[in-house]
Amino acid sequence: VVQVKSDLTIQQINLYMADGKLISTTTDTILDIKTKGIYFIKIITEKGIAVKKIVIE
Repeated sequence: VVQVKSDLTIQQINLYMADGKLISTTTDTILDIKTKGIYFIKIITEKGIAVKKIVIE
């Protein structure tokens, strides 16, 4: 489980596999990622976009 925290209002969260394939789109700040691997999370707020790399072991 990954929790996304921000002082800004999160408008959307996109979860991608390492190869760039979109897995899910949500506004929920808790992501239930069970499969091991490398992922990217795109966080969209009213101030802009941030991309974070997540490694699940």
